[in-house]
Amino acid sequence: MSKIIGMSEVSVTFSVYGNFDYNRLRMAIKSVKMQKKCGIDIIVSEQNLESKLDGLDKELGFELVYSKPEYINDELVFNAGGIRNKAIERVDSEFVYLNDADIVFYNESYLFELLKLHKDNVSLIKPPLLRLQEPEVNNFIDNVNDKNLDSVLGQLKRANKYLVSLESDELDLKISNKRGRIFTTSWESYKEYLQNPSLKGYEPTFWFDTVHCGGIFTLTDCVREVGNYSKKYLTWGFEDSDLQWKLDQKFGCEMIPTEDRFNVLHLDHNKGYYSKEHKIINENIFKSRKERDINEIIDEDLKIE
Repeated sequence: MSKIIGMSEVSVTFSVYGNFDYNRLRMAIKSVKMQKKCGIDIIVSEQNLESKLDGLDKELGFELVYSKPEYINDELVFNAGGIRNKAIERVDSEFVYLNDADIVFYNESYLFELLKLHKDNVSLIKPPLLRLQEPEVNNFIDNVNDKNLDSVLGQLKRANKYLVSLESDELDLKISNKRGRIFTTSWESYKEYLQNPSLKGYEPTFWFDTVHCGGIFTLTDCVREVGNYSKKYLTWGFEDSDLQWKLDQKFGCEMIPTEDRFNVLHLDHNKGYYSKEHKIINENIFKSRKERDINEIIDEDLKIE
């Protein structure tokens, strides 16, 4: 499919549900609105018993897709893949950037740079990630509301390779390299982990990736051809890995380069929603799917409404 750099249109999608902090979404949307050199629209899929975004769509200029969650065995359950798919269904652009609502674009030409980088049907995934630690996020948001996002981003200090800060230009981290995948945590969290056996299995709540695992830039047709996100996964985890696996199997995926111009910013938050039990269930679903024929998996996903 041909594309004209500078003229191509990109849809950026977000999904939010439950008790997500909508101030973070505001920051993420503001950063998308700052993007230059390509036409962009924004689609937000919200799932809650009552919409918390009604009216914000007109204020910030995005399309809102609202739906109610379902009850399974009298328990309110969110299906992350299904929620994300409701945004994808509204996409009417050649390209789509599948994003999380706590991710801020640093570079005003970030999406334009991805358009230049994109080749054939190959998806670009997992941009390099800088993090603003949770204690500083509210101050960051307040500063943006008082000034503007561009100037506040410019004031952030590079505290180390993986963190930025409003206050410090030097912060220590514990870094772990697990089979080529780099994670970071604070020394305080690491010491507590060593001393507290009950934290075993809760590593994702305090070990952080150094890439944005859910970030995907691709042709919209490619996402739809592989059946969008799978709806097999409930609550948190693996729906993004699953989609990247399907895209890679059918068309190929490449990591977004680790150059500063491709950095995105994560606004850190508490991960109290994390469930060790659901993580194990979803991980096993993903493993079993990867053992089967990819075309069979895609056919299944396409049939699930």
